[in-house]
Amino acid sequence: NLPDSMQAVNYSTFYHYTIYNRSSFSLSNVFIGDWSDVDLGNYIDDYIGTDSVNNFAYCYNADNNDESAGAITGYGNKPPVVSHAILKTSCTNDGIDNDHDGFIDETGEQFLMDRTTYYNNNMGPFSPITTNPSIAIHYYNCMLGKWKDGSPFTYGGNAYGGTKPTNYVYTGNPATNSGWTEATAGNPPGDRRVMFSSGPFNFPAGGKIEWGYAIVFSQDTTQSVNTITQFNSRVQRDVRNVRYYDQTHQNQTCASPLSVGFKNNSKHLNAFVYPNPAGNKVNINLSEQVNLAELTLTDVSGRIIKQTSIRDDSKTSLEIEGLESGVYFINIKSDNINLTQKLIKN
Repeated sequence: NLPDSMQAVNYSTFYHYTIYNRSSFSLSNVFIGDWSDVDLGNYIDDYIGTDSVNNFAYCYNADNNDESAGAITGYGNKPPVVSHAILKTSCTNDGIDNDHDGFIDETGEQFLMDRTTYYNNNMGPFSPITTNPSIAIHYYNCMLGKWKDGSPFTYGGNAYGGTKPTNYVYTGNPATNSGWTEATAGNPPGDRRVMFSSGPFNFPAGGKIEWGYAIVFSQDTTQSVNTITQFNSRVQRDVRNVRYYDQTHQNQTCASPLSVGFKNNSKHLNAFVYPNPAGNKVNINLSEQVNLAELTLTDVSGRIIKQTSIRDDSKTSLEIEGLESGVYFINIKSDNINLTQKLIKN
């Protein structure tokens, strides 16, 4: 346990990634992002916002009481705030001024939170343009600061259809409801999905990047209060403390590092996943017959959804009708072969 001044660290999680470009192609206009369906207690009454000065996005309850509903347990009259804060990581030598300080590839250059965007779950009175992405270009647009139809996020209202493009949504002060917040915009609360991204940057062939973020949990349990009213005194402080802890304790780990990269294949084997995006069923065809291949379907957090196998064959299928729309991964292992394919569920 930590002293009270650092108590937020006990309730925060840290995510550090080393990402390799193992191809022979250099990539440009690359973005990397943190996506979250925060589901803050009762998920149907959430608001989101951005502290663009301090480089974090956050989710909070739209009123002072987070009600329980059926199997969903709310936080009652002490709603917390959950922040997603980018951590300090060194940039690759990519010829771009990633931290916008006027210098290119200087010592200590780091990624910043360059965009924050959001969209609504496909429920409630929301324009279809502001709801769940369904194809690859929608997700890329979201990291670029664009809606599904390619139009930019704009300042004011629900961030759609205005005349002033913006890189950050809801940058006002939620503690005082000043500036542009969801409350001052008069938005109906809902099941928000929020994303922040870094980019564009160049990713040379054979290169690697370091990128990370922390999810910070802030709550006042000493009194009946919506923690968002303490945005300046508690939430910003908690983010600062968590970042300080990350920088001063980087050699301490709570668990062994997990490999999320893909192994180089020792023999040529391809997998064709179709249809993709898919609705009710997805087919997997391998380029050759295998004695045994294990297939695992996971979500973006790594949680296993389904498992099956291919025996003395080259094809199979997965039923996915009941899955929530979003991005999933199909991992195929056979002997020393390890392939991963992205799947988009409509």
